[in-house]
Amino acid sequence: MSPDATEIHVGRRLYGAGWKQGTILHSTALKFAYGKLASHGEGIETGQRSVKNQECLIVASQDCDVLSKSEPYVEVLICKKEPANFCAKLVEGNSSRWFLVDAEKLLVAQAPYRVHLEKEVLEQFVPEDWSLGGEALERFSRWLARRYIRPAYPDEFVEVFQNPFDGVFQSAPENVVGDFSRVVREVRISKSSVQGPPYSIDFVFLTLREDVTEQEANAISSIQESLSNALGPLPQIDRIEFSMRTLEEMSVAEYFATDSVYQENLTYEGEGPTEDAKPPPQT
Repeated sequence: MSPDATEIHVGRRLYGAGWKQGTILHSTALKFAYGKLASHGEGIETGQRSVKNQECLIVASQDCDVLSKSEPYVEVLICKKEPANFCAKLVEGNSSRWFLVDAEKLLVAQAPYRVHLEKEVLEQFVPEDWSLGGEALERFSRWLARRYIRPAYPDEFVEVFQNPFDGVFQSAPENVVGDFSRVVREVRISKSSVQGPPYSIDFVFLTLREDVTEQEANAISSIQESLSNALGPLPQIDRIEFSMRTLEEMSVAEYFATDSVYQENLTYEGEGPTEDAKPPPQT
């Protein structure tokens, strides 16, 4: 490193070297660390596990935080190759814990497993020659935010709504879920939907565009019919309505009068959802 380079702040050097949100790196020298109770039950000690050979890491910090002089660390998430059937369930945004980084490589980012690195440490590594960009990076950024802004619904509503809603997407054919998720950006419900019982549920399918193909329209109809069949017969639900809006059609007032609903956006008794949403093994 030249003497002049030392005058440049480390964050600026990292950014110039390609370290941005969505950048990928590999290193088994890094570890995920966490505090835990000591083995004898008194005091706190540090538990840790190494990043494994089949895992990589993805930068979660925003670009401005990489550049910042006041932020000494860069946050990265552990990514791991997962089974194809697990990845197939990760339709757009349906999990606040797992994000499909690369569908071909079956690479999934895991929000519970975060590593903080001193910026000077990150300089010892070289970014992979591929990283998230464009719309994929925007989806990753929205997913990072969603973990902290997803709504916490009343337990009574979750008991009635969660399993049937999850079951529709878990049991639907992969091609139907894929066609649906290509055009439907979010499934939203009105905030009044959670008031009850009985519950009157107003779904809004927020679509990316108006020009829905016949195949995509059939997928939307299939999911809508499945939701009606799953929720309609329940005695706690007295009405279900569906509507569809593009981003241009939905007003700001309507957007804030509704909440996104995804398979892992629901919390029951402070915990995550059902058996099918359990994390992949970390051992």
